[in-house]
Amino acid sequence: MKINKIFLGCVFVGILNLIFISSGFSGKYPDVKPVSPPLMQPTAVQPVVRQTGPGLFEISGCKIIKEKNKVEFQAVMNMNQGVIEYLIVNTGGKVHTSLLQTSVDPSVLKISLMMIGLQGTVQPPVEQGESIIPEGDRVKISLAWNENGKDRIMPVEQLILKQGNAIDQMPWVFTGSQNEKNGVQGLVEKSLVAIYHDPAALIDHQLIEGNNNNLWSINSEAVPPLGTLVNVIIKNPATIAWKKN
Repeated sequence: MKINKIFLGCVFVGILNLIFISSGFSGKYPDVKPVSPPLMQPTAVQPVVRQTGPGLFEISGCKIIKEKNKVEFQAVMNMNQGVIEYLIVNTGGKVHTSLLQTSVDPSVLKISLMMIGLQGTVQPPVEQGESIIPEGDRVKISLAWNENGKDRIMPVEQLILKQGNAIDQMPWVFTGSQNEKNGVQGLVEKSLVAIYHDPAALIDHQLIEGNNNNLWSINSEAVPPLGTLVNVIIKNPATIAWKKN
């Protein structure tokens, strides 16, 4: 009786295999593609600073212009509509919810920002979406790109909506990412600039509404086309008084 059951089971498995083979089943499930596929190829992390001119430095995709206290790097438009949680992530990060993606690694950007005099906070947020005002040195973020043969530049907040409304100014701050026993959390999660408060991001902002991930969306009327190459410009505005809004 037991042998008969085993025999019937083997026959049943054999019939199933024949069905799958005849229907074209290869034994492998199809690859699941991300909602927003990477548009930039990640670069090898080689944080070696090279001097390219008087007061000019370069490190793995980041340009440091000391005289103007600014850092520049390239990114691409990753989304052109919908709700977002991040302004910029590395191509290995949460690209499905970020306005921009870049091949620049968080560790490289952190070194670059420190080279223009920025310092992170010693008390970063503890968890994502925390209802606090992140602390850190104030920064300004702009985007520059070419559109129909014309050069354009604007503060990045003009591409973001809060509860469907335009934003006059975003108080961005360099938090430096939360330090953990095994290094910097942002290096693992690849988060550069957060809109939804995130301790892993290098840069956050000081609006309390950053504790809600449903309030922030893309200003579709202002953003350049999907896949547009842009130049991200982050400045240390030494002439602007640092204060909480």
